[in-house]
Amino acid sequence: MRVMLCNVFYAPQSIGGATRVVEDNAHDFRQSGKIEDLAVFCSLQGGQRSLSCRHYRTTDAQVLAVATQQRPKVDLLVSDPGIRKKFGDFLDYFQPDIIHFHCLQRLNRDIC
Repeated sequence: MRVMLCNVFYAPQSIGGATRVVEDNAHDFRQSGKIEDLAVFCSLQGGQRSLSCRHYRTTDAQVLAVATQQRPKVDLLVSDPGIRKKFGDFLDYFQPDIIHFHCLQRLNRDIC
């Protein structure tokens, strides 16, 4: 099974409790032996320009982190077509069997 997790942050950006929960879930999924591949879509803290990406691998997952808009109250942003496009491209690339949406501040409702 190919699983994708979506969360506001992911390691090494281990900011907040929701991120730690998702990181623990990813680790547990991998340890179960039932997951063929695991991917994470998250926001990139401190990205220099909106929609710049960082693609990397952790012990448990391949990760695509995308810089969100540089603006006040970005956590309250409801819609961002650029994030939607990046998410769609990552879906096409990874082709998950299941997606777990956890904490979506910054990523907005467009990806659900």
